[in-house]
Amino acid sequence: MLDSFRTRIKNVLNIDDPKLTLSQTDLFVSPLASASYSASQQLQEIFCDIFAICVFGTSYLNAFRYLLEPNSGPRSPVYPKNSVRIKIQSDAARALGLMVPEGYEASFNDSTDNHDDTQTLLLEIADETVQRHWKDICDFANTIARAANVHCEVWINSERNESKFFERRRPALGSKSLPTIIDAAWGRYSSLVNDRSLSADDLNKQILHLFEITLKTLEVFELEQTINGAKL
Repeated sequence: MLDSFRTRIKNVLNIDDPKLTLSQTDLFVSPLASASYSASQQLQEIFCDIFAICVFGTSYLNAFRYLLEPNSGPRSPVYPKNSVRIKIQSDAARALGLMVPEGYEASFNDSTDNHDDTQTLLLEIADETVQRHWKDICDFANTIARAANVHCEVWINSERNESKFFERRRPALGSKSLPTIIDAAWGRYSSLVNDRSLSADDLNKQILHLFEITLKTLEVFELEQTINGAKL
């Protein structure tokens, strides 16, 4: 991979043979060290995203957009560019057969770059590393989620009992799992936001009530799990 950056590495970092430099130099003091560090940190962030998608399904994308949109600002070396991160999230979700929220990728502004030539080069090397390895990270996250039996494949195509309770504006009983509660809550939230018959005041009241019954459902679920565990 470094061969494609050889000329720029020579011009910017004054390194004639980057592979030789890496093999003969302690990585922690190498001029290329920050590229390696940035790549590893970005891949960690991507792993967290993918694992959360594996467990929580589309509801993770809804939560991510709710918290971070549009989130424009300077690029951090330890995070992928917004456009790259969101594209990876979307591709990973679709690969699992999940629905990506409408307009998801367009909801975010891309990161802005304000780095000098050295920082820009090192970030580009890190970004290229991420592009080469994110699918491996995706496979790893899927493997872990399946092994722990927490993968959304377990529940995504089943009818969620919680949705019926939330539609009746009641805390749910007999919930299947934390992810199904969260998924049902986001489903209800989306329905409310898209209901054009609601006034702004009614919408706000119903969303606030949804927050309350979701929290109450989580409390009920914890109690039910404790009781079931005691019976076992």
